[in-house]
Amino acid sequence: MEIVIFIFFCSVALVIVGCDIKEHRIPNGLVITGMLSAFIIRLLEYGIEGCVSAVVSMLIPLGLLFPVYMLGMIGAGDIKLLCMYAVLLNWEQVLYLLFYACALGSVWSLVRMIRNNSLVRRFQYLKDYVVGMAGQKNIRKYFTPEQGYKDTIPFALPIGLSYVLHLGGMY
Repeated sequence: MEIVIFIFFCSVALVIVGCDIKEHRIPNGLVITGMLSAFIIRLLEYGIEGCVSAVVSMLIPLGLLFPVYMLGMIGAGDIKLLCMYAVLLNWEQVLYLLFYACALGSVWSLVRMIRNNSLVRRFQYLKDYVVGMAGQKNIRKYFTPEQGYKDTIPFALPIGLSYVLHLGGMY
């Protein structure tokens, strides 16, 4: 049974990563399907207590990343994807999932900026954003889709790789 669950979630993750890379969005239907499946697994394995624990685990990425989403630095689909994986993990593993996803995403972003010769420009943009936001009452988004996706990464891939690290016993 575990191999069937593994294959199912890997398949869902691959499709989600493909959508994020190609379309810069994560389909709600896939995330909801994965999340409902994860809740059913938790219910069957641990009963109601497992579902309560899953909700607590989901609150971690939601609580930590909602402000980042409001600033336009992460997509809503990325948070929902993290919540989907969180249903399958305990709260400590969720923190590791977030840590490794952010670490992998940071390395990928740095490599991409170096390859695109945009490292200095991107850090200048970040500095200007932070300085411009200091003392302002109105919050502006760091990124909007109108800017194009040239300087973004599809974060579903680092999230998925982080979950694979969990499956591989890294945390």
